[in-house]
Amino acid sequence: MKTSGQCLCGQVAFALIPTSLQVGVCHCNMCRRQNSGPSMSLEYVADSLEYHQQDSVQVYDSSTWGQRVVCSHCGTFLFWQSKDLSQNFVNVFALDVDLDGVNLDTEVFIDEKPAFYHFGNATQQLTGQQVVDMFQLD
Repeated sequence: MKTSGQCLCGQVAFALIPTSLQVGVCHCNMCRRQNSGPSMSLEYVADSLEYHQQDSVQVYDSSTWGQRVVCSHCGTFLFWQSKDLSQNFVNVFALDVDLDGVNLDTEVFIDEKPAFYHFGNATQQLTGQQVVDMFQLD
């Protein structure tokens, strides 16, 4: 089922189909710098993304294999995607969903997580190298 979402200012609005309501957290240095904390996202079906408003969509090539999509007007981080679009994640807080239905499931780049914060529930935890190996992202 399609779920709608938007940036803070509304200049980017979209709909997509999440693959599940399992939230993944990324602790990599880039996500923390961009978000002032870990990134929390849901995976979505790549070809389900449909923009309703996209004048302020800006794509930034953040690594040799990944891209970040933001609103160029308000700066809201919206999506992380692999350049080949085989991996696609949306900022869970940009979606119009009942957050009572989501579950924190996985933490990636756990080896880059600062020691001063922790989540209360048990999660699957992967290092940066395990993520690279899993998706063959060299």
